[in-house]
Amino acid sequence: MDEINIKIIPTENNNKHKILRKKWFNEFDTNGKGMLSFEEVETGIRNNVLNINNIFQCKNVIMRAFTEAKQLQSVASNNKDTTDKE
Repeated sequence: MDEINIKIIPTENNNKHKILRKKWFNEFDTNGKGMLSFEEVETGIRNNVLNINNIFQCKNVIMRAFTEAKQLQSVASNNKDTTDKE
């Protein structure tokens, strides 16, 4: 089973973590539209960026978190199937 090093997740409100979040977003955003679909998030976590396969034993939790973020974005946007980097 893959171990997740929680220290690698850029959650702090400092310049280093902001830059890393933007970098990861851009790597997840494979179609370059500036918005993430759940498929892009899933692929980024599994293969392209984080390489964490076993985390998808928690796929339902990740889907709920994605849906919540998407709903927050939909207040300011008409696109209800993606979430953007803002």
